[in-house]
Amino acid sequence: MKTLSLSKTSRIFATLMCIVSIVTSIVFSPVTAVSAAEDIPGTDRGDVSTVSDIPGTDSGDVSTVSDIPGTDSGDVSTVSDIPGTDAMDEFTPAYTLARAKGSVKVTNSALSKASANKTINIGVKKLSKKAFTVKAKIDNEKTELVYIPLKAVIKQLGGTYKKSGSKVTVKYEVGALSSKLTFKVGKDNYSIISVDRDNDVSAAANGLAFGKSCIIDGTVYVPIEAVASLMENTIWGGMMVWELQKKSMRISGFPIPVQKQAISGGWGSVSSPAITPELRALFDKAFDGYTGVNFTPVAYVAVQVVAGYNHLFICRRKPVISPSLNPIETYAFVEIYEDLSGNAEFTNDIDTGIETNINGLMGGWQQFDYESVDMSKYGMIDMLLDMLSEGKYRSVAILSTQIVSGVNICLLCTRTDENGTEGYSFVYAYMSLDGLSAEITDSIDF
Repeated sequence: MKTLSLSKTSRIFATLMCIVSIVTSIVFSPVTAVSAAEDIPGTDRGDVSTVSDIPGTDSGDVSTVSDIPGTDSGDVSTVSDIPGTDAMDEFTPAYTLARAKGSVKVTNSALSKASANKTINIGVKKLSKKAFTVKAKIDNEKTELVYIPLKAVIKQLGGTYKKSGSKVTVKYEVGALSSKLTFKVGKDNYSIISVDRDNDVSAAANGLAFGKSCIIDGTVYVPIEAVASLMENTIWGGMMVWELQKKSMRISGFPIPVQKQAISGGWGSVSSPAITPELRALFDKAFDGYTGVNFTPVAYVAVQVVAGYNHLFICRRKPVISPSLNPIETYAFVEIYEDLSGNAEFTNDIDTGIETNINGLMGGWQQFDYESVDMSKYGMIDMLLDMLSEGKYRSVAILSTQIVSGVNICLLCTRTDENGTEGYSFVYAYMSLDGLSAEITDSIDF
């Protein structure tokens, strides 16, 4: 069982505080729970067993969690040390790692001598392209920049990459927000623009400096801060974390966006696990007249295109029997078929046998309320899982929460084992209310 101690890691500490504040606000006041991006204070999310266990913090190693190039002397020790933010203040959307034009100095000579020799791990995926570090100056202070192979990294994180001549365009989408990073190879002049689903610009900036991009062996490399700023501006309140060791590095912090449409014949991800009014109407239509078992939809999991659509839900399942027989409520996967005319039919349910323990009582487990929450704000949950489980789990949906001396959270997750086998797991995590510790308390594979 892994436990997280965060007293020395301010960026991760700020995120856990953010998660706790969001979850507690939803449990105690679901109507007013985080309804706007500016409602999220702080920055990042994170975890690993202890601060000393974070790769790159042992003697002789470099930890980019605390060693952000170009910050104050001694590097980042509080949230206020991160350029563009205020300690525990509202998250400043953007480009927090960017510098003033001309302030980042990387010589062509240094780049020409660079050797891509650090293996990149994102979750359980090891990329074929490698990263490298290069000496630089930021505001005349000596430092090192981490350069990553842009196309390989952004593709793994779920974004898109396009190169036309010397111009490169990268896009990243989560929920209602879409952000775009553009630049010309060889220049230290980046632009980032973010738009919502109505194509209204929510943020934009030109002339951002992270360090000049370059091409090595036909691969475009950029400082990792450029990608971090792009993603941080897409997921409000999120932070990207990377940990550097002598021969490898690990990137954590953001979910792979689930914006893809289902491929015909196969199950595909959905844009949100929320049970929308449309999905609820479909669900109720499918169970019209059904007796014997009550099903309550908790989250929307996947969709499959056939001659119509198959929809997969995770539900609360409870037999309709006498209370004296002590009916037990469990989680179940439920499939509903929707034909091309909009008719719905309940086709299958798989009882997991895992008790929900939801009782509606103060201090007990409560079903998580998606209806009033923008789930693009919950990218932070994945960092907690990713780092505590070393990339094994990815959250699909938050199922329930419980306020105790801290916050207990039950999540449905996808699981990738070391041998590449995939499946679903129910993961239980605990976070202290002071945000100083977190752990995965239990997991049940299904």
